[in-house]
Amino acid sequence: MGSGWLPVLTSLIGLVGVVVGYWSAGLNDARRDRRAHEREREARASDANSAREARRHEFQLETLLELEDALQLMTRLTGRAVHFDHMQARRGQYTQLPEQWSEEMHNNGVDVRRLTARVLEDDVRDAVPRFTKVCAEVSVSPRCVGQ
Repeated sequence: MGSGWLPVLTSLIGLVGVVVGYWSAGLNDARRDRRAHEREREARASDANSAREARRHEFQLETLLELEDALQLMTRLTGRAVHFDHMQARRGQYTQLPEQWSEEMHNNGVDVRRLTARVLEDDVRDAVPRFTKVCAEVSVSPRCVGQ
């Protein structure tokens, strides 16, 4: 009777081994798939972060270039206003700037403030108002300076 159970027991142990092996292989496959999925998700997140950073960098570059143009225009407009005031003062006339010039200076000031608000760099955001203040002080009529 003992020898009859040996082949059955051996077959049963083999069957259990196959089932356990199949089950553990399935578990390993599931873990491998989960790790692969995690790596893919992290790679997509990294790509999205890189793309977001590139768009942010591009936006900052465009903003800084626009701000540079606006500040150059502000400088030219300030120079034009100073020249106008000095030419008027030579004639003994103290008048306001022509309406179109005044409007152009105002629109430029609005553009500079709008672009400054978009800049992320603190030192640039702090320097621009100091520059615009100097431009405003310089463009004050010579008659107003003496008062």
